[in-house]
Amino acid sequence: MTQRRRVPFILLVALGMVFALATSVLAAGGNLQIKCDDVTVDLANTDTFEVNVRSTGNPSYVTGTVDVTFDDNTFDLAYIRFNPKLAPNNATYLSEDDVDLSKLSDAQLAALGSDEGTPVVTTAGKFCVDFGDDLKDANYTEAGVLFTLVFKVADKNATGEFPIGLTVLEDRYLTTDGELITNVNADDGSVKNGSSTITVNVIGKGTNIPSYKVDDHELEVTYSVPCKIGYKDASGNYIAINVEDAASEKHMYSIPMSVTEVLVVVKGDTNGDGKITLADATKTKAAFNNKIVLTAEEVFAGNVNTDDKITMADATKTKAVYNNKSSFAW
Repeated sequence: MTQRRRVPFILLVALGMVFALATSVLAAGGNLQIKCDDVTVDLANTDTFEVNVRSTGNPSYVTGTVDVTFDDNTFDLAYIRFNPKLAPNNATYLSEDDVDLSKLSDAQLAALGSDEGTPVVTTAGKFCVDFGDDLKDANYTEAGVLFTLVFKVADKNATGEFPIGLTVLEDRYLTTDGELITNVNADDGSVKNGSSTITVNVIGKGTNIPSYKVDDHELEVTYSVPCKIGYKDASGNYIAINVEDAASEKHMYSIPMSVTEVLVVVKGDTNGDGKITLADATKTKAAFNNKIVLTAEEVFAGNVNTDDKITMADATKTKAVYNNKSSFAW
C-alpha cells in the first residue's frame, strides 16, 4: 500500500519539475523584436535628422546589444539618446565618458554612462549600442523606442535609399535571472531622400472639426471629444497611432517617419459630421448587418473597440456614448 501511494507523488513531483523547466525555457526564449524606423529626409535641405530604434511586442529583457551600420559617405552618426525607461545606456562608448577617471569626483563618476551623448565611432559606418541595466531586478516588458540615432548629413547631393542596418549580438541578450534570450530578431531601417512634409486630413463639418498642430512628425490634436489618428497601409486600411500620454491634456501623436499623410476623425463618427449622434450608431449597425458598405475612413472612425473591424459591439458602444451611458477615451 505504501509503495502505491508514493508512485503518484513521485510522478507529480517529476511532472512539476518538467513544467517548471519548460516554463523557464519559454521565458528565456521570449520573442524580442527590434526594428529600425524607415525615414524620409530632404537631404539637400537638412543638416541633421533622427532615426528611432524600437522594440515591439513584449521584450522581457534586461540587457541587449546591437551593431548599427550606416553609409558613412552620406551620414555621420552625431548623437545618440537612450530611453531611460526602456533601454538606458549600459556600456555604450560616448565621448562624454572618454576622460581621465582619476580626476573625477564621486558625483562625476556616478554620472558616467549618460543616457545621451556623442558616439565614439571607431569603425567607419558601424557603431555598437549596449543598452539595458545589469543591476535591474525586473525585466523590461514594455514596447517602445529604445534609443534615437541622430545623423548629420555629409553628402547633400546623395540620392536614392540608404539602409540603416541592425545586427544582433546574440549572446548579449539576458533576463534578470541571467538566462540567455535566444529568439531575438532585428529589422533594418532605411533613409529615403525626399520631402518629409506631413499632410493632415481632418473629417468634420462646420464648427465640428478637430484642430491640430504639426511639428515635423509630432502631431497635436485638440477637440471636445476623443479622436482617432491613423495612416493607410499598403492594402489601403488605416493603422491607428496611439496617443503618447492619455492622461495629458495635450493629445500628442508621434507619426512614423515613413508616413507622409495622416487622418484625423472623431471616434465613432461614421457619418463624418464631427460629432457623436444616434445616426452614427445606426450607420455602424447597418454596416455590420451588411446593409451598407463603409469607406476605409468610415471603418476607421466606426471601429471604436480597436479590433480593426466593424462589429455590433462598435454600434452598441457608440449608442451608449451618445446616451451618456459610456464614454470614449483618447
